[in-house]
Order: sequence, then structure tokens, then C-alpha cells
Amino acid sequence: MEIIRFIRTLLPIVTSAVLCSAVMAQSTSITELGGARAPSAGNSGVGTSATFAIGITTDNGLSWRNSATPTDQLRLVGKVRPEASQIGQAADIYLLAKVGAVVLMRRTDGAFEQWSGDLSELVPFRQQAMLAADTEVDLYTGQLGATGQFELFLGYRGPDGVLHYSPTPFSLSSSTGLPDASSSWFFNGTAWQSNGTATQCQSPLLQSPVDLSKVTSILYPGQTRGGDYKAHGGFRLDGAGQTNQVTVVSAIAGTVVRGESDTAHGVVQYGFDIINPCGVMMRLGHLLELSPKFAAIADTLPPATTNSSFTELSGYTVSVGEPIAAAIGVPGNVFMDFGIYDLRSRNPATTDLDGELKPYGICWLDALPATDNARVRSLPPGDGVSGTMSDYCR
Repeated sequence: MEIIRFIRTLLPIVTSAVLCSAVMAQSTSITELGGARAPSAGNSGVGTSATFAIGITTDNGLSWRNSATPTDQLRLVGKVRPEASQIGQAADIYLLAKVGAVVLMRRTDGAFEQWSGDLSELVPFRQQAMLAADTEVDLYTGQLGATGQFELFLGYRGPDGVLHYSPTPFSLSSSTGLPDASSSWFFNGTAWQSNGTATQCQSPLLQSPVDLSKVTSILYPGQTRGGDYKAHGGFRLDGAGQTNQVTVVSAIAGTVVRGESDTAHGVVQYGFDIINPCGVMMRLGHLLELSPKFAAIADTLPPATTNSSFTELSGYTVSVGEPIAAAIGVPGNVFMDFGIYDLRSRNPATTDLDGELKPYGICWLDALPATDNARVRSLPPGDGVSGTMSDYCR
């Protein structure tokens, strides 16, 4: 019951970020998280042969997933695979949970307490466990009992006192189920329509998909760039020392309906269309490195070419704030495409436009939370010709 009480204490923190969490398709493999070692406090982690994995199973390991409903009977399982020289040694095992900016560690009594980030203050949840080549750790068994989204990390510390840990988190999502299939949307050749009753859109409509403190300019939606009309906008991140390693999260909850892999300057790029049941679609483009979940989705797409087009997808959903990509753009050019389309009706400013997307594009800057809207409005335009001119943004 400790994990239920833990989740419930965090509900005020996570509710705004998980208004519509979603269940992922099952996999036959547990989620691999890699491995790193931290020889001292403040070290960002160096290489190790130790690896970690976490997964949720409801069928005793026949299949794995990273999400469930609050009432599913499940096992949350961790795998610790130590360095070869440490097999047979006793080690302390650590479990951390991150929600937003809050990081908590699980104690031996099953309760969670906030961790300061100081390695000397880190406490284990299992002490002196014997390390096997593939040590299975039962992290939790039962019902989650609440909704939410959490990032989990595993680690161990052997007799040498060196902390080994998973550098990549396991994203655990608990929700009441998939977006309502009765409100899915499709283009009938003339207009978008729902095959059921559309749900009500949330307000504000979007969460920022990237860390806006790193964004240096905005590409406005609904303008001509490079000789072509662009319904989407985008973000540029040209700050000093900025690399392509930029985390992208989903600005809405919904179903992944299309995906694309193509090449730009010889580099493979990915794009996805995600539709919320309320009738709002998000298009992402120029994603360079994908999260494990979206990398698995991309593996189902046709091989990338310079003339690739979007491929229809089904069976995949995403929650608000869920990681989609870990890097964007191409080497030396850090940017991404971002477009929002209100499929419920044409944009009144687009009477001279036709097609599936251009008439439905909106000024997504104004659909962000107020503080984020003020931030992006204060940034310079990323296109030197069209500037802030936009059919959508007035």
C-alpha cells in the first residue's frame, strides 16, 4: 500500500501534467535503461558494464509495458546486472522516483522521502542484497491505485562504495485508459470530422514541448519560409554551447496517428502527428534522437529517404509531458518544427488556403500557458524574411 499512498501524495503535483495519460502497446522485452557509474559526488557518470532495466508486467513476465490502469494487478520489476567482478558480492540497491522537479528515494520501510541530490544522503531501499549476473528486484506488486506519471531510476553500491545507476529513467504512466476511440478524427477529403462525440479541450490547450529558457528564436506558424507556405512554426536554440541534445515532450495527450522518417543533409529526421480526442492535432518535425518508446514506433516506419511521406499509425498513445525525443535538428543547426491544428473548424484567416492542414493551423503561441506565451512573444523571429508576419498570429 505504500506506493498507493506515495502516488496519492503526489497527485497535486502531477495532475496538470497527466490530464490524459495513456497505455502503451505491450512489448516482449523489459525496458533497458543503460548504466553509468558515479565515483564521486558531482560526477555526471562514466562508463560501466553494469546495466539496469525496469518494466511492468501483468502476466508474470510474458510481456512488458510502461503503463497501466490504477486497478491492474501488476508487478513492477527491476533488473540489476552488475559488473562481472561484482557478481556474488553484497550491495545496497536504490530506487528513486522523479515527479517534475521533485526527486524522492524509497527507504527500507517502503516509504519515500525527498532526496537533496547529495550522494552522501542517498539511502537504499534494500540493503546488502546478493548480486547475481541478472538480479531481479521486485519493486512493487499489486494495484497502483491512482493515476500519474513518474520517472524511476535504479542503482546499487557495492563494497567498493561506487554508485552504479541507470542514467535513463523508466517512465511509468498510470491512467484510466486510452483516449476515447469514439472521438477519433479523420479527413474526409474536404474537412476533418470526428466519428463520434468530441471531448472538451483542456485550458490552456498546450504544455511547452521544450525548455523555453533555452529557446533563442521562434519560427511563426502560418507564413512563407524558403518559398513555401508553412502552417507549422518551430523553435530555434542557438545559444552558446547549445548542442542538439534537447528534450522534447508532448504538448498534448492523444493518439499517434502518423509518423515519418526522412533525411535532411544526410541525417535521418523523424516527425509525428498526434491527435487529442477533443480535435486538436500536434505535428512535430526534425527530431533527431527519439525516446525508447518513439524509437520503437519509428522502427515500424518505412526506411528514411529524401522524399519520405507520413505513414498511418495506430495503437500508440501519448500523455501530456511524456518524452518524445532527446535530440533535435542536424549537427550545427539546433531547431525543430512545431505545429498545432484545430481540426474542429477552419481558421477564419485561411479562406484562401486549402488542403488537410493549412486551413486548420492556429497561432500556437497563444495556446501556451500565460507565462510561456509571454516568453515566446518576447523572443525574436527565427526567419529573417517573414519575421513575425503570420496569417495565424495577429
